[in-house]
Amino acid sequence: METRFRYRTQNSDQNGGVAAPVISVPDAFTSGGSSVGDSFDHQKRYELQNSTSYIHGTHTLRWGAILRAVNLNNQAMQNYAGTFTFTSLVSYRATLLGIQNGLTASEIRTAGGGASQFTLAAGNPLATVNQADYGFFLQDDWRISRNLLLSGGLRYERQTQFTIGPILVRV
Repeated sequence: METRFRYRTQNSDQNGGVAAPVISVPDAFTSGGSSVGDSFDHQKRYELQNSTSYIHGTHTLRWGAILRAVNLNNQAMQNYAGTFTFTSLVSYRATLLGIQNGLTASEIRTAGGGASQFTLAAGNPLATVNQADYGFFLQDDWRISRNLLLSGGLRYERQTQFTIGPILVRV
């Protein structure tokens, strides 16, 4: 008889720190907060196997089972604080000047300022997957003669319906 157990875990974490939006001015600079956000990928995997052999006369019987399970948790918070993209350094400066002078958003755009694009990720950033599979087998090797071996067996395998938690929605 042989029995094995295996447990494996793998974790990856990213911490963006600052929860301020990213400011992007192509060909000039990128500043502000981190677009990474607080993100992680955590995996836990389990496996249990058993295999047994029994010899009786001209028969070699083998039977066993396997059970595997996995738990995945992933959180991706990229761009949750948003990203303002400006077409040029001139439009960015006009925006800053307009804000300093107390102009409205419409007045800043009229003066040539304002971001050309704003992107933001939203929703529940956590995705969770839980799944298991298992199988059983029975095999008989019958040595009929020195030159003839007859093998037969049964196998049953099944996989659980995996469940998925909330998935990230981008706006």
